[in-house]
Amino acid sequence: MSKRDWMNRNSSQKSVKILFDTDIGSDVDDALALLLLLQMPSVELVGVTTVYGNVDVRAKVAKKILDAAQLDAPVVMGEAEPLHSDESVWHTGTEGRGVLTADELAMPPEEMGITEGAADFIVAMTEHYGDDLVVVCLGALTNLAYAFRRQPSLPASIKSLMFMGGGITFRLPVPLDLALGHPY
Repeated sequence: MSKRDWMNRNSSQKSVKILFDTDIGSDVDDALALLLLLQMPSVELVGVTTVYGNVDVRAKVAKKILDAAQLDAPVVMGEAEPLHSDESVWHTGTEGRGVLTADELAMPPEEMGITEGAADFIVAMTEHYGDDLVVVCLGALTNLAYAFRRQPSLPASIKSLMFMGGGITFRLPVPLDLALGHPY
């Protein structure tokens, strides 16, 4: 099967409506995921929400990618801080580096067409698309948690929720088994 055939194999089926909630901009993984979604003919991106840390800069990165792809989908800033945590945002200050110009960094998000209120946007998209909506979260789940608080029936209303999550934090020193390549 050729690449074109593979990419168009589901073109006769209804498109999958995806809301992409992301902490894009600190490194390349979320940007690559967004670019992949934009290349999939079976996907309709209904919006991008940003979460964690410098959500305004993250939104600008997402908007710049969408603009380069000539896709007019909403970009909405979300929550910068987790619901409950004694720890500060641990990986911040690198968002947008190498992607945004100094002028873009200084520009107010509203001038780029970016809005605020990710949780409300998630609720609105759920009400609009219902069980056709797939929510993909590639960052902290804070926007989703606030959306669930606003609309407790939301989890039962969407088609599915996909997320990339997890992590292991060790206090120094690194455990000996890990340093030796022990498979966890």
